[in-house]
Amino acid sequence: MKSKIKVLAVLIIATFVIFTGCTKKEKPAEPVDTAKTVTDTVKADSTAKDTVSADTTKPKSISLLGTWQGTIANYSATLKITNQDGKQFSGTVVVNYRNVATHSVFGSVDPETGAFSMSDSDQTHSAGNYAGVVAKSGRSITGSFTEKRAGGITVNFSFNK
Repeated sequence: MKSKIKVLAVLIIATFVIFTGCTKKEKPAEPVDTAKTVTDTVKADSTAKDTVSADTTKPKSISLLGTWQGTIANYSATLKITNQDGKQFSGTVVVNYRNVATHSVFGSVDPETGAFSMSDSDQTHSAGNYAGVVAKSGRSITGSFTEKRAGGITVNFSFNK
């Protein structure tokens, strides 16, 4: 008998919950817009406008200044560009071969195409030339490095800022 009463109580409570949750809720009334529309009475200027304009755009440039981390032939390397004057730049590259190699470098970058060329300025056995491209974002440089000596190897390089 007690179990029938419990079942009946649960049914009554469930029915109550279902029907009270289904009541209609009214939206609050939206305020009436009392603003008046005013028409513009100003007439447009019909005189001729000056169509000559000066070209005020600055020439495109790519700044390579700063420290770049990357690899040359899978060896970690750091490129530090310390001076840049327009397209021309100079700095140092440090390559972590078995023995760390530090080279002074100079080069140029074409701001229109991103073409990058750089050379080691010293005359060591591992000195070479770099040819590559700077990404449009200006945050990475990729290309190939070729040793200057006869029969020198060519390997890939990449640097990120």
